[in-house]
Amino acid sequence: MRKRLTHAEGWMCMLLGGETYGLTYENGGQFTNTSNTGKFYDFQEDDYVIMQQQLYQRPDRFRVAGNDESNSSEAELTAANYHGDWYLDDSLLFSYMVSGRDKVEKRSDDYGKSRSINFRVYTCYFNDCIPPPDPNTVPPPKTRPDDAIFWKDLCALHLTTEFDMHFVFIKLWCQFVEKAEVGWGGNNGDGTFGLPVDGTDVKIFNEDWMVLNTQPAELNKIYIYGVLEFEPAQVEGAYIDYKLSATHILLLGGRLFVGWKITP
Repeated sequence: MRKRLTHAEGWMCMLLGGETYGLTYENGGQFTNTSNTGKFYDFQEDDYVIMQQQLYQRPDRFRVAGNDESNSSEAELTAANYHGDWYLDDSLLFSYMVSGRDKVEKRSDDYGKSRSINFRVYTCYFNDCIPPPDPNTVPPPKTRPDDAIFWKDLCALHLTTEFDMHFVFIKLWCQFVEKAEVGWGGNNGDGTFGLPVDGTDVKIFNEDWMVLNTQPAELNKIYIYGVLEFEPAQVEGAYIDYKLSATHILLLGGRLFVGWKITP
């Protein structure tokens, strides 16, 4: 309703005190992350209603009336609970109290209290709801890892011995390109894999450290979630010049290294 007595958008209704009401969303499906706001009017100290909502996944955070997990109840809600108390049972039925009773008594007039609800319940994308640090604030490593992957070490299927001096690098490159989806550089689309060719997109995965030690093809887009390092190699005492050509070079939480402190 666009024109009501109080809020510009939403619904109004009359509720009987002392009852329990379930809140559902039409065509809402099975979701957990939910938020809504509301206001209940003219509550005397002994007035209350219990609101309930069925969840389908155990949430990480709750908020009812500006309160958080500290207002949880150890048992099902009753008239003895305070405004903002909540309870989550084993079936993930979430209940919260709207009441005229406060843990800390607040002044009210003869017409009763208005009780605001700012309901938030959600699961977090990150463990313990703590996002990882911004990569830009984390100091870069000072050395190359032992499992770095070298660009020119093509996945060679003709190897006959595991003692080939490049076997480890070639094996890593095989594993790298085999992670590429069809249509991405390294995946030829016919069950075979190789170096990226002109016009393809390349993805450096988050867990990979790729060392560019040869002139690459002219790429379309390169997405760097992990690390791309330019090898500071020399030929006859002169450093090799590399040209990384792409329409877009996207650093998506990754790093781009061009030389080291001792070999700039």
